[in-house]
Amino acid sequence: MKSFNIAIIDDHLLFAEGIGRIVTELPFCKLSWIQSDTNGLSQKINTANVDLLILDINISPQENGLEVLYKLKQTHPALKIMLLSMYQPIDIGLDLSQFKGDGYVLKTSGKTILENALKQVLMNEKIFVDPNVQNSMSIRDQFTNNLRLTKREKEIIELLAQGKKNKEIAMHLFLSEHTVKTHRKNIAEKLGSDGLNELIFQNNRFR
Repeated sequence: MKSFNIAIIDDHLLFAEGIGRIVTELPFCKLSWIQSDTNGLSQKINTANVDLLILDINISPQENGLEVLYKLKQTHPALKIMLLSMYQPIDIGLDLSQFKGDGYVLKTSGKTILENALKQVLMNEKIFVDPNVQNSMSIRDQFTNNLRLTKREKEIIELLAQGKKNKEIAMHLFLSEHTVKTHRKNIAEKLGSDGLNELIFQNNRFR
């Protein structure tokens, strides 16, 4: 039986080491390395001939696992990447129908699900989605939809959650600063100042 080289990136090393122990128990897996950041990532993948990377979606406040995944898929198209997350895909704005990775596993799931994910991705070459992933709309999305926020208003809220100012938002969306101010006024009228602040907080939390 072929042995596949597995690497793990998670900013919580104790958690990563637990995942590593599960990996080493599987006869078709060999643990290459564990680390808490993406330093030297491309070189390490090449040197160890990594077949699958288990990647935390929240590596650090500066690094987003989804962005790392998309970059690696461009530079290492043969590399399989499985995301680990505390959050439901819908709560971080991820549409799994557009997902470029090979697996999405919730950190709240157990050992059996992780083992099944590894088997499916490595042996059957099929994308694995954690059976505990919810298909229902998140509370946050229900809230915003009920208030009938427009697509543009939602985009502005996302940018506000990133700490961007009116001028930066205007440049990003190719709008005038006056138009951005008008959108913000309309959002505030729909949500109220407290509701807007809470929604910005929730968007920022799930980034």
